[in-house]
Amino acid sequence: MRKTAAFVTAIGMWASWVGLIGAVGATIRQTGQAQPNTAIGQIDKHFLADQDKLGKSYSPEIRNRLAGIARQLLLDMPNLTSKTSPQQWAQGQVGSAFPSVSADTKTGMVFWVMTEVTKGAQDDARELLSQKTLAEGRQRQAADLLARTRQRLASLKGVSAAKTKRSSALRQPPLTYTRNMRLAFHRVPDLQITVKDVDSASPLQLKALEKQLNSVGDDAQLANIDLQNALQQEQQLIGILSTVMKVDHDMAAAVIRNLN
Repeated sequence: MRKTAAFVTAIGMWASWVGLIGAVGATIRQTGQAQPNTAIGQIDKHFLADQDKLGKSYSPEIRNRLAGIARQLLLDMPNLTSKTSPQQWAQGQVGSAFPSVSADTKTGMVFWVMTEVTKGAQDDARELLSQKTLAEGRQRQAADLLARTRQRLASLKGVSAAKTKRSSALRQPPLTYTRNMRLAFHRVPDLQITVKDVDSASPLQLKALEKQLNSVGDDAQLANIDLQNALQQEQQLIGILSTVMKVDHDMAAAVIRNLN
């Protein structure tokens, strides 16, 4: 019954993987605003404990080699085709790296690798969520400063530009495009323009500030959309990896029990 249940679960996971593989490998940017969803799936604490037990049974050299396989799988995830699941990839790499160990030992190693990969995907999701929160904050800051800038422009209407200071306005750093592991997304810089800058600016400077703040708000909105879409893809990936990990855990149960 256990093997049958694991097989049925694996079939369900395989169907989900086939549906997701194109989305993970595709460009992150989408044309529409995705629905907000910031929940990051958690790994069963029993699985983490069992991974720790397995890890302690391996030598430092073996753990390092398995960790390298996990890192490479995370990097290669967008390049996997519908014919190769993460589990199959991990099985092939473990088999090549440790050809002389028993089948049960390999099964335990694959579970260790898949747990490590899922943990890595969670770390990336947390980074995306952090950047998304920053983007939302920059967007709100820019909107507030833009409203204040326009209020000052309205209050100074009619003031001769020739009688005001002509120094250039502050320049806001542009968005930077960052690749973190297999993910590409916008990293939002700190907002350099302050309330003091707006309140002390001349009409000419206020016009320049208005243009810059408009651009900052637009960039932050674009980054927010990109990050939301990337986060949703990462959440889907974590769900699928978690399913794979559960199947591998069932298969490695006997190996793990022998460690007790």
